[in-house]
Amino acid sequence: MTDRLRAIFSSISTLVMAGLLAFLCTSKFARAEGGNTPTAQQATANPALPSNAPNPNSNAPAAPQVADKLVVLPKFEVNGLRERLDAREKIIEKQDTQFWAGFMRLDNGVLIDSILFLCKYKAAHPNELVRLVIIQTNHLGMEGRHDGFGDIVSSVKLDCFLVYTSGDELHARDVRYGDRVYPDFKARQIRTLSDERLFRGTNEFLESTHGFAPVNAADVFHYNRSIHDHEVPGSVAGDDPNLQVRYAEAKLKEVGMTAFVVPATESTGPNNDLMLMFCANHVFYVWRPYFGAYRLSKDTYAKFGIREVADANAK
Repeated sequence: MTDRLRAIFSSISTLVMAGLLAFLCTSKFARAEGGNTPTAQQATANPALPSNAPNPNSNAPAAPQVADKLVVLPKFEVNGLRERLDAREKIIEKQDTQFWAGFMRLDNGVLIDSILFLCKYKAAHPNELVRLVIIQTNHLGMEGRHDGFGDIVSSVKLDCFLVYTSGDELHARDVRYGDRVYPDFKARQIRTLSDERLFRGTNEFLESTHGFAPVNAADVFHYNRSIHDHEVPGSVAGDDPNLQVRYAEAKLKEVGMTAFVVPATESTGPNNDLMLMFCANHVFYVWRPYFGAYRLSKDTYAKFGIREVADANAK
């Protein structure tokens, strides 16, 4: 019996050894032929992680993903522009005083400032009246000079001031003297006073409150300045001309105005190669810091993709 068991055990051992030898040979052959490569089905079920994927057993942060295509961000998000615009707004809010409140702090931006205030004031006070007095500064031999714009404009440089009613009061609003109440005019006169009378009243107003006197009767906004402590600054810390253009664009768009930025046509430099076009009351204007505002020549409308149609912003 014992001899028989030994024979059976010996046979089983021989079979096990043979099977093991066959397995080892098969595995070696499979490796030699690339047999350990996963099948397509296995690869789909267990996709390989990208090289920059985080190791699940590691606390190290993942490497940034690299996009296959360049992603173009909205213009207000490029190069920190949105942050710069927000920072500019916060500086203005901190600087607001009784005389500077609501002003945009733009270099030669009185027209934009006045139009923006007009839109906001009428929306907040629909029963009040606002009047924009636009003046062409056609003095001191400036006729025909379009510095910074070339032949895309059709007028001399524009200036303006704003008058508006607040109850019985008639206010004058301008970057040169802030926001003041006319001492001799009342709200009911806003429609009857001529531009010339309003301007003369503004000169008298400046002379009595700030110590100004016009150089001569023909000059619109040139003064012998002795006291001008309430003049609104034309910039804030960190400004450059292009930032002012983008800020003005954003503010006009906030109130539903048509406004867009295009490359400046001449006299450009670092951070000073943009200009703003905007439409008010069916008229297109173009503005650059330092150079000021002009009417855009209708001959150049097509150049900037403008069609001469009734504007939705017309009042």
